[in-house]
Amino acid sequence: MSASPQILVVEDSRIHARIIQRCLGEHYDLRVETTTEDAVPRLVGGNFALLIVDWGLPGASGLSLARTLRRDPDFQDLPILMQTAKDRAEHVAEALEVGVDDYIVKPIDCESLNEKVRLLL
Repeated sequence: MSASPQILVVEDSRIHARIIQRCLGEHYDLRVETTTEDAVPRLVGGNFALLIVDWGLPGASGLSLARTLRRDPDFQDLPILMQTAKDRAEHVAEALEVGVDDYIVKPIDCESLNEKVRLLL
């Protein structure tokens, strides 16, 4: 049996992190960080198949992390799923322009999240 794909989740809300864990934890190896500053060393030292990042984080935003990763040759191909309460078309467009691969609006529905993760992996 092969190992579960590793996913890094960057989410500062314990409640939202638990929801993601409940939705995905049975099928994937999840690691959670609460800030982009903590996520970067984890990304550099890890072998993640996917990044799920919240747009609104303390300090640097998830959008800023996605922008930085897309400029780094080591992370240009890492799939990024942005999660956020921002649901306006211009927010989605901005995230996609930065290089985010997909976008999910909170509150997160487990079925939708699982489908997006399956497609990205």
